Amino acid sequence: ICIETLYPGLSHGENQLRWGFIRKVYGILAAQILLTTVVSAVTVLYAPVNELLRGSPGLLLFL
Repeated sequence: ICIETLYPGLSHGENQLRWGFIRKVYGILAAQILLTTVVSAVTVLYAPVNELLRGSPGLLLFL
């Protein structure tokens, strides 16, 4: 079985640890992007929230 390593001289355990870390980081980034998209969509598409933010610039700045 050929196991792909990030760079030569890396043991199998270290390789798995690094790939796990990379997966975790990309998972966190994906969750943040998804949350940002949902919050943005709610503020733009849901009329009561949109009107609240337009009427209160301080709240918009806080968000």
